[in-house]
Amino acid sequence: MALERFLPEGCTYQPCDLVARDQRTLVCDFNAGTFPDGADCDVATTLGVLEYLSDVPWFLTKLRALGCPIILSYSVADRAPASRRVLGWANDYTQKEILDLLINAGLRPDVGAIIENGQILLRLKPSPATAIE
Repeated sequence: MALERFLPEGCTYQPCDLVARDQRTLVCDFNAGTFPDGADCDVATTLGVLEYLSDVPWFLTKLRALGCPIILSYSVADRAPASRRVLGWANDYTQKEILDLLINAGLRPDVGAIIENGQILLRLKPSPATAIE
C-alpha cells in the first residue's frame, strides 16, 4: 500500500491483498483462485506479486480481463537473487519467459525498465481481443 502516497490528489486507490491492511482492502488469495469480482479500475498495479504466485498465467489472464493498463513488476530469475525460495518466491521466470507469458495472456509491454537487482517494471496494455484467440 506504499504506492498510495505517490498517486495524484483526487485519485482513488483500492488496495487488494492476501490480508486486510485496512478497512478498504479487498482480500483475495490469488493462489487459491480468487480474484476481485467485478473489479472496475482505470489502472491496475501489481508490484511484487507475481513472484509469490503458483499460477502466473491464470493471474495474467485475469488481469487482462480488466481491460485497462497495468503497471507490473517482477524480479527475473536471470538477474535477481538466487535465494528465491528463502524469500518465499514460488517461481523462477527469466526475463524472456515472463515477457512470453505476458504476451500469451494478451498483455503488450508498452514501457519497461530494469529498476534494481533484476527487477523489471513494465507498463502493459491489453492487446485487442482478436489477437488473443
